[in-house]
Amino acid sequence: MNAVIVFARYPENGKVKTRLGKTLGDDFAAGLYELMAEHIFKVCRTLPGEEYDIHLFYDDKDNSPLIKKWTPPDFNLFLQTGNDLGERMKNAFQSLFNKRYKKVIIIGTDCPQINVNLLLEAFNKLSQSDLVIGPSNDGGYYLLGMNDFHPLLFDDIRWSSDEVFRKTEKKAIENELSLSVMPELIDIDTEDDLKNWLSSFNK
Repeated sequence: MNAVIVFARYPENGKVKTRLGKTLGDDFAAGLYELMAEHIFKVCRTLPGEEYDIHLFYDDKDNSPLIKKWTPPDFNLFLQTGNDLGERMKNAFQSLFNKRYKKVIIIGTDCPQINVNLLLEAFNKLSQSDLVIGPSNDGGYYLLGMNDFHPLLFDDIRWSSDEVFRKTEKKAIENELSLSVMPELIDIDTEDDLKNWLSSFNK
């Protein structure tokens, strides 16, 4: 059995897409975040349920009732634990490998270019590689997958910086882990990111 981890927040005004909200307004930012997250939910539900379990990890205990109402009923819901993004991702991966999943992939809700074929391709790559990673245009990554737990990938990295993908790739090489790299996609955090994504439809 395989698993997808989705990291998400409840779409509250002023709590999501704050950089986008500074230029386009908190209402717009929260609305866009909600649409992007629900796109990811639909993509995950397109995966064959007998082969893939979906686990959504959310960040605020106070939002538990709202998250439960908002997310699909077949998603497994968990509260994120850890002091920073790396520790929260590490703990999420560890919890699922402890449940004996064979392949686990994590994605967020900031990349509307993610589709079901991309997720299936990422899982397929884990049959030949230890790791799969999808770099984003801002130097981070929109997807990380592994077929065994490698906690070292989450240590000593400045999260939300432009070094995340590069440092993760370097850690994999230094520790002799084989790595498959997915196409680079746009992660929407700012108005410029949004414009770049929208302009991609005209290419």
